Amino acid sequence: MKKFLLICILLISTGCAGLYTDVRYRIKDVEEGYKFGDNNTVDLTKPIEKNNKKIGKIYLDIEISTYETLNNGENILVIRSGKAPNYPYEKADFEEKEKYNYIELPEGVIITKKDGEKIKIGEDKIRYTYKENPNTSIKRAMIYIPEKLSGPIVIDLGKIKINGKEYKTPKIYMQKYKDVESWSLLGAIFEQSPSYRGTPLYHSEKWVDD
Repeated sequence: MKKFLLICILLISTGCAGLYTDVRYRIKDVEEGYKFGDNNTVDLTKPIEKNNKKIGKIYLDIEISTYETLNNGENILVIRSGKAPNYPYEKADFEEKEKYNYIELPEGVIITKKDGEKIKIGEDKIRYTYKENPNTSIKRAMIYIPEKLSGPIVIDLGKIKINGKEYKTPKIYMQKYKDVESWSLLGAIFEQSPSYRGTPLYHSEKWVDD
């Protein structure tokens, strides 16, 4: 009986696989002179040293939402601003840090599609969560794109404002990135456990043009 159960488990684990696919826009590059991070952040300033302390850089966090069922199927470009901590670490000053979350896009947004056509979105089409709800803890700009995006795109924000101060932004090159993992059924079950450190049967990552 035990041998029969073991054979069944082996057949299930090798014959049935769980396939996980994640496709989303990621930053592929930025204009020369700027830096970006793997977590879709763009540095607007460099860390500077003042009174023997390194002052944290100011950055943008950029995401293109995949919730296409919202707002008549429009894609949503979500942009947040923030400031990295100072070094060496000081006592957290949340009021000071909060100032860098108030982003404005007075020049609107221009998105260049893969065929070269430009989508121009004025500031009147941009929502600011902190203006709609002054008590919100998540301050961001929500840009509703009037058509579905595909392939590589270029985002141009022009000059923006953070807490009333103006900053120049680089051109941001984004493209869809596909991450695929295939797990056996047994591996997928164990993967839910925090103590499990297995590897998928198949793992693939690549930029996609569609």
